[in-house]
Amino acid sequence: MPSDRNLAHLYPPFRAKVEAILADMAAYAAVHMVGYKWIMVEGFRTAKYQHELFLKKPPVTHRDGYKRRSNHQSSLAVDIAPQYGHGIDWKCKPEHWEYLGHVARSRGLEWGGDWERFRDFPHLEWPESDKAAYAAARKWQKEQGLA
Repeated sequence: MPSDRNLAHLYPPFRAKVEAILADMAAYAAVHMVGYKWIMVEGFRTAKYQHELFLKKPPVTHRDGYKRRSNHQSSLAVDIAPQYGHGIDWKCKPEHWEYLGHVARSRGLEWGGDWERFRDFPHLEWPESDKAAYAAARKWQKEQGLA
């Protein structure tokens, strides 16, 4: 399975936050990154696809998809990055990533750029401490045929 960029595969309360963040980042880019567009490059992941990413060298993720599930598998995580032309600018200026982190935190999400062990600047996720949201998302995934 290639990258899933379908917003409809995100748990609805999370999707609403992601859509708002993308709108905020579009407004930011219009002023500070002319010619760029922020897009979701990864959303929902199957266990198989997560495992494929885990096996890549160098590693793309530290979660194997089976013993350690990624929050992407829960429809509660995304990777967002700036696109210029047809390519993703993974090496954009640090202040642009910092602004993404600021916007994500302001919406109650966690930003991978705040992690100490493995800084993941494009990554946003629902806080893992909210067990009720993860349980509700799992139920929703089953209803949608994603789980």
